[in-house]
Amino acid sequence: ALAMTDEGPLTARLVLDSRPRGARLDRDREPRNAPGHFLQHFHGQTVRSERPVFSADVATIMDFVEARSDGIHFVYVLPYDDRTALVEDTWFSAEPRPVESYEEEISRYLADRFGIERYEFLHSETGAIPMDPRPIEPPDGPRQIDIGTRGGAARPSTGYAFLSIQRYSEALARRLKECAGQIPVRRWGAAGRPAGHGCAARHAAHRRDAAPVRCVAGRGRAAEAGCNLNRIPARA
Repeated sequence: ALAMTDEGPLTARLVLDSRPRGARLDRDREPRNAPGHFLQHFHGQTVRSERPVFSADVATIMDFVEARSDGIHFVYVLPYDDRTALVEDTWFSAEPRPVESYEEEISRYLADRFGIERYEFLHSETGAIPMDPRPIEPPDGPRQIDIGTRGGAARPSTGYAFLSIQRYSEALARRLKECAGQIPVRRWGAAGRPAGHGCAARHAAHRRDAAPVRCVAGRGRAAEAGCNLNRIPARA
C-alpha cells in the first residue's frame, strides 16, 4: 500500500487511514463541503470562577441558547468541581467561525447562566466533526482501511463517534490478529458500496455501519474462512 504524506510517500503492507476527506493531501478528491454536508464545529474553554457556581455532579448537554439564523447553536458545560468547568460553544453550520466569536459566546453564556463576569482561563480546544449523510467513499487502494470519521464512524445526525470508534478498533484488532500475518483487503462494488459474499454481505453493503473486509494470502489468493473480516461494525 502507498500513502502520500507531507513528508513524502510511505509504503506498508497495510494502511489504516484516519485523515479527513478534503484535506490538503486529498487533492484529487472533491472537498467534503458539498450540498448536504455541514460541520459540527466547536471551541471550548476550561475556566475557573472566583466563587462556586457549578454543580460538580451535573453536566449540561446541548443547552440551546437561542434561535439563530446563522446555524444551530448550543453549549455544553462539563464541570470538574464547583468552580471549574469545560464550557464548549458548539454550532451546526457549513463553515467554522473565528475563535473570537466562540469566546464571545462563552463569555456571554457564563454571564447569563451563572452570573460570572470574571474567571480564570485554563485551557482551550477547537475542533470540527463532519456531518455528512453521503455514502462512504472507497479507500485509495485495496490494502488501505479507512478508520474514524474518514471510514464513516461518525453519525451524520449527531456527530457521535467516540464509543463507536473504540468498538470498531477493538473488533478490527481482533480480526487482524486472527489473520495471523495475512493481509485484510476491503472489497468495494458499484456506487461506492463495500462488496462481499452471500446474503449477509449484500445486506451489509447497504448499511453505513458495516465494513465488509476479507483477508487474502499472498497475491490475491483467498485466505482461510477463519480470517474473514466481514461485517465489522464501523458505527453502533
